[in-house]
Amino acid sequence: NEEEEEKNEEENEEEAENRSIYYHGRWVIDHRYFNPDTTVQVLITSCSFNAATNMLIVGLNTGVFYLYEMPDFSLIHSLSISRNDITSCCINATGDWLAFGCSTLGQLLVWEWQSETYVLKQQGHYYNVSTLEFSPDGSVIASGGDDGKVKLWSVNSGFCFVTFNEHTAGITDICYVK
Repeated sequence: NEEEEEKNEEENEEEAENRSIYYHGRWVIDHRYFNPDTTVQVLITSCSFNAATNMLIVGLNTGVFYLYEMPDFSLIHSLSISRNDITSCCINATGDWLAFGCSTLGQLLVWEWQSETYVLKQQGHYYNVSTLEFSPDGSVIASGGDDGKVKLWSVNSGFCFVTFNEHTAGITDICYVK
C-alpha cells in the first residue's frame, strides 16, 4: 500500500507540473507533435509567422522545413532543402515566397512553394546565415550572418547589390522600418 500511495503522489505531482506547463495565461498547448524517427534528434532551429496569410514556416536541424496554415496547424508543404540546419527563415508579404538561410554553407535560398521552384539560390555568407527579412514590397531580402555582414539581395536579379561589413560580431536580427 505504501508503494501505491507513493506512486499516486508522484503521479499527482507530475500532473500538477504538466498543468503548469500547459496553461499560460490566455493560451493553452492543445497538441504536441513528435518525430516518429527516434534515431535522429530533430530540433526546431528557426520559424517565422506571416499574420497576413496565417502561414507558419518551421525550419529543422535536419534541413527540412514545414509550411503550415494557422490556426488549424494544417500542413501545406514540406521539403528537404539542405543537409545542414535551417538557421533562419522568413515569408514574404504575400506568402508566395519562402526564404531560408542554412548553416555551415552560408547559403541563401528563396523557394516559391506553390510552383515548387527556386527563385534564388546563392552562396551568401562565409559562415551561418543567422537572420533574413523581406522588404515590405518583397523586392529585396536582407540577410545577416555570423561573418558580421549584412547583405541586400535583389529578388529580381538574384544578386547581392550591397554588403555592409562594418560589424565586428555576428548579426543576430534584421528588420525593416517603415
